[in-house]
Amino acid sequence: MQATSSIRIRTLPIHHSGRLRNLFVHALETDFAYFTPVYRAEVSHNNRLSRLQLATIHPKRLVLGLYNRAELIGYSISGIQNNNSAFIFWMYVGTDYRGRGLGKNLLLATQEKLQKKQVDSISLITHNQQHFYERHGFELTKILPEYIAGVDMYAMQKRLA
Repeated sequence: MQATSSIRIRTLPIHHSGRLRNLFVHALETDFAYFTPVYRAEVSHNNRLSRLQLATIHPKRLVLGLYNRAELIGYSISGIQNNNSAFIFWMYVGTDYRGRGLGKNLLLATQEKLQKKQVDSISLITHNQQHFYERHGFELTKILPEYIAGVDMYAMQKRLA
C-alpha cells in the first residue's frame, strides 16, 4: 500500500479516458455485480469509451481522477444541470484504497470544483453508501424501492450555497 502523500485528485484529461473506461468496467463487474447482466451491459454501453471521452471535455461535465502516482485508482463523474444544480453520476475508489479518507477527499474536491462552476446543490442516487453521504452533509430525499435490479436506491441532495 502506497503512502497517502502520493495520492492526487485532478481533472481527468481526455487521454486518460481509456484508463477511466477500464476502471469503470472493473467497478461494474465487481462492486455492481449484483445488478443483472443485462443492466450492467446497458450501463457499460452508456459509458463506452467515446462517451467518457466526451464527458472529459464537455463544459457541463466534471470528471475527476483519483491517482496514486500515474495509476488511476478512482473517479468522480458529475453533470451540471440548467438550474445551477449538479448530479453525481458515478463516484468510485478502488478497493485497495478504501478506508483511508480518499472517498471523502474525492467528494470534497468534486463539491469544490462544482461550486466554482456556480452550482448550488448536488444530487445523487446510491444503493449502499447513503451513510457515507449523510456524514458529508447529504440528506435523503427519497427511497426508491427495488429501483434497479430489485435493489433499493436512495436519492440524496446537498445544498452548497
